[in-house]
Amino acid sequence: MRVITTTTLLLFALQATAQAGYVSEYTDAAGDIPVENANLDIVSAMVSHTDSSLTISMTVADLNADWGKYMVLIDTGILGGDHSNPWGRDITYGDGINVDFALGSWLDNGGGTTGLMSWDSMGGWGYFYDVEQSIDWDNDTVSWTIDAGGFFEFYVNSSEGYGGFEFDIVSTGGGDNDPAIDFMGGEGIQGGWGNGSTMTDMFTYTLPAPGALALLGLAGLAGRSRRRH
Repeated sequence: MRVITTTTLLLFALQATAQAGYVSEYTDAAGDIPVENANLDIVSAMVSHTDSSLTISMTVADLNADWGKYMVLIDTGILGGDHSNPWGRDITYGDGINVDFALGSWLDNGGGTTGLMSWDSMGGWGYFYDVEQSIDWDNDTVSWTIDAGGFFEFYVNSSEGYGGFEFDIVSTGGGDNDPAIDFMGGEGIQGGWGNGSTMTDMFTYTLPAPGALALLGLAGLAGRSRRRH
């Protein structure tokens, strides 16, 4: 009879998880916006990754208009960051929040993105990684898949990284000085058009890289093999 130990089951689970990637879900209160534009009311998000890509999906209350501006603001804790954003929106940050990567997205005229941008203390915001945007109108969801192998290698799982990053998702308008209409965090209802906005909370995505767990599983199986001989 073949005996399957708890350790073996754990290793199998780790390897299966590594192949499938990870998914983390985040929620935000519905209706916590100062305007009636339901397409700007963020209600949830999902983040997942593989060894080479990072996918962030945002769901709003009702994707009922072919316009809307959204930003994903990221703090890796490595580049130092800045208290600005690539679009110059009227958003201030609370203590301890610095943004060093940002993704801008729009739905107008078929939609598009800025790509994932990074903060360079010498030259402001610049393009960094490709981003593929998809829009699921039936499920009120916008998704961004980032070609992020280098992002993980240098800014998440490097010797300076901590195996994750902090982020927030923001909805806004098309004006240079428009505020955030909604944050994913617990900031509460903002002031609306013509007023500023303040980000005080960020979510954390800290799950280990799938490739690392796959190597852990292989190392464990190799160790068991050696002990049998």
